[in-house]
Amino acid sequence: MASNAQRQRAAINIAKSKQGSLHSALKIPASKKIPVSTINARLAGNPSEAMRKKLQFAKNARSWGH
Repeated sequence: MASNAQRQRAAINIAKSKQGSLHSALKIPASKKIPVSTINARLAGNPSEAMRKKLQFAKNARSWGH
């Protein structure tokens, strides 16, 4: 069985300048979750590469249970 030290995951380091940029771009307050329907709609809308990466990260992060 793995010990607690082995189970710890690496921290995700997001630059301070990038934190909250997806919420700002989508005009959703930082205190609210971004709805999955909004993420999927924006992904289907052919966004820029940077926005696509942010949206995909947000979609993936929802499943991490954090």
